[in-house]
Amino acid sequence: MSKLTHTTHVTKDANVCDESNQEPVKTGQLLVRQKGKTLSMDLINRVQKQVELRMSALKHGMSYTLRQICGEKFWSQLKKGECIDAGQCMVYMTEQNTLPLTHVKCAHEYPRRYKLK
Repeated sequence: MSKLTHTTHVTKDANVCDESNQEPVKTGQLLVRQKGKTLSMDLINRVQKQVELRMSALKHGMSYTLRQICGEKFWSQLKKGECIDAGQCMVYMTEQNTLPLTHVKCAHEYPRRYKLK
């Protein structure tokens, strides 16, 4: 898998998400998604790398939480806010088809579950 690269346009004010644009706005080390949610490109890349490292252990037909995919050692190093942001990173990566994983609809919305495509 290659490192996440996503080209988007940058607004004049790097702290404002262009509401007319449906694409995320990448500003330096931050990615601003719709509804103003800001994600660290560093965290996106860390989560992507960890998922890629552990993907070979995933079985087709099974669904997993991001915590299960990343493993307890990685997950325990994240602060509470970072766990939530890591989940948002995963949502972003599945929306962008960066990883061969897809969101699984379940009875409960959270924690989200993913399976191999």
